[in-house]
Amino acid sequence: MVVTSVRSASLFPVLKKILARCSSSHPQPASAEPAHQSSDAVLNRPGQSNHHDLPSFLDYALRVGLPTTSSTYVGTHFEYSVLHSLSRYAMTLTRVGGRGDHGIDLLGTWKPPSVPKQSLQVFVQCKVLGKRSGPGLIRELEGAFAGTPAAWKSPSVLGCLVASSLPTSSLRDAMQRCRAPMMFLTVERESGVVRAWMWNWAAKEVGLEGLGATLRYGAGDGKSKGGGEQESEIILSCGGEVLPPSGRGMGLSAIQLPRRTEQAN
Repeated sequence: MVVTSVRSASLFPVLKKILARCSSSHPQPASAEPAHQSSDAVLNRPGQSNHHDLPSFLDYALRVGLPTTSSTYVGTHFEYSVLHSLSRYAMTLTRVGGRGDHGIDLLGTWKPPSVPKQSLQVFVQCKVLGKRSGPGLIRELEGAFAGTPAAWKSPSVLGCLVASSLPTSSLRDAMQRCRAPMMFLTVERESGVVRAWMWNWAAKEVGLEGLGATLRYGAGDGKSKGGGEQESEIILSCGGEVLPPSGRGMGLSAIQLPRRTEQAN
């Protein structure tokens, strides 16, 4: 007992210092707040002020001499192409990102025909691929839910994977097994035309029940592809409402792009 009391007395100053340090660093609200700020900081991608859409990015790329074959050019071009293409389907998106963004490229809301009076929160990952999209991308998308900003933490948030290639059957199976609401789209890199659109059962439960996705042939300006094949794009429909409306072009055809860009490419 004597030894124990002596040891306790000798340890008291040390414990006192430890408690003092803990109490000085205890105010968790102050330390917790930056965590929310770091999540919301995904809305402020460095360099965002230099461009805000595809035409402004193309102008910027020309001014700074950004090579069209660089990963920065290819990735940013595709992100803006996807942003514009999805705006035709009633999505309002902002290009976001930065350190710790969990691969989130676009963030915003969506008013699908199945729930016209409600806005669904969505985040988008964009992937430029040289081969068909595999199931590994679904695992990445599933992990991105943890990186959404504080305002995008509800169970009804839709995770959207947009790739430049068509999906494999294993990707479709992997997406259906996920409990989180997800969608997969194929958007052509050059034209911005949506060629495929699918979602899982969890997405139906948050508002996509009754929504249909089909191909519309001869959409846009009526031109046909080489060999006489008509152009086509995905349309969404529910209750007589169709997105995108007919007669408004397809993909990037409605954007007035700088003519200098065509020469640069």
